[in-house]
Amino acid sequence: VLAPTRELAAQTAQLLRDLASALPQRLRIALAFGGVSINPQLMALRGGCDIMVATPGRLLDLLDHNG
Repeated sequence: VLAPTRELAAQTAQLLRDLASALPQRLRIALAFGGVSINPQLMALRGGCDIMVATPGRLLDLLDHNG
């Protein structure tokens, strides 16, 4: 899910976590946005995720680090 701002990305990720809590199988939801260190976000993605919520700039940064 691509969100234009970090606030909207965080709200979207929280809503998805709330909705996913009712599912029988746990979903891994990753959140990535700029303005903070990229290292914890890279570590969170190491094991993969089912849904990722990110801002455009940070998504491009993550792709550059893994590419």
